[in-house]
Amino acid sequence: MNSDQMFVETSNRYAECYDNLVSARLAFMSFNDVMGVGIGPKQSDCKLDISVVCFLVYVKIKRPAAELEANEFIPKEFSGIMTDVVEVGSRLHDIHNEFDARWLKQSLVEAAGGRCNTAVDEVERLVV
Repeated sequence: MNSDQMFVETSNRYAECYDNLVSARLAFMSFNDVMGVGIGPKQSDCKLDISVVCFLVYVKIKRPAAELEANEFIPKEFSGIMTDVVEVGSRLHDIHNEFDARWLKQSLVEAAGGRCNTAVDEVERLVV
């Protein structure tokens, strides 16, 4: 695949994610530890895979599967789009932490019905 084809394919995946972002937030924001839902590249083994666009599901603390109840698992896919559970502030590159902070703020403001709340201040503390 050449770079033009890769760009088009990646752009199409981002568009598909944006089209499903509201429903992903509605599905995941009710989970106890979820702080926000955004879109971005999947991180695996401390490396970003920019060819895989997914829903980023932000949690305060990423817990091992053995510690989770059955109803607390984030599925590997939502609406045919991969998910990636991200511990807030754990990203390797500052630029990704900055994007994460924006997604978190947007998620929290939407969850509060458009009103800002103290949880946004917590995002600043956790991510920066």
